[in-house]
Amino acid sequence: LFTALDPGARRRVEDLPRALEEARLELLTMAGPDGRPPAEGSPPWWEVMHRAAAGIGFSGAAVYRLVAGLGSGGKALSPHRLRHSAVTTLVADLRMPMEQAQALARHRSVATTCSYFDRSGELQAEATSSLGALLVREA
Repeated sequence: LFTALDPGARRRVEDLPRALEEARLELLTMAGPDGRPPAEGSPPWWEVMHRAAAGIGFSGAAVYRLVAGLGSGGKALSPHRLRHSAVTTLVADLRMPMEQAQALARHRSVATTCSYFDRSGELQAEATSSLGALLVREA
C-alpha cells in the first residue's frame, strides 16, 4: 500500500500534496481522443501517480495520520486495522489462498494470517439466514 516507505527518501511527506497536484495537472494534459484524462486505476494513471509519490519518505506517524484521516462514521481506523481488512478482503473477496495472503502480509506463520481474517459478523448473518430458511422449509 505504501510503496514509498523509504528512510533514505529524497523528499519529505510534506511535499506530497504539491506532487499530487502536479500529477493531476499532468493527467489532464494526457487527454485521449474522447477529451478525458486517463481513468483512475489505468496504467497511465498509475505511472503518473507512482512518479508523484516516488522518493517521498513516510514515517510511521505520517502513515498513521494518513490512515486515521480515512476513517468515517465514527469508526477508528489505524494502519493495523487496515492490514486486518486487507487480509480479509484478499481471502474472502478475491479468493486468494491463505498462504499467498501470508506471503503478502509477511507473516512467519499462516496461523497469524488466519487470525487477521475476520468476517465474523458476516458469517453470523449468513448462518442465521441459512438456519431461518431451513426452519421455514420444515414448517
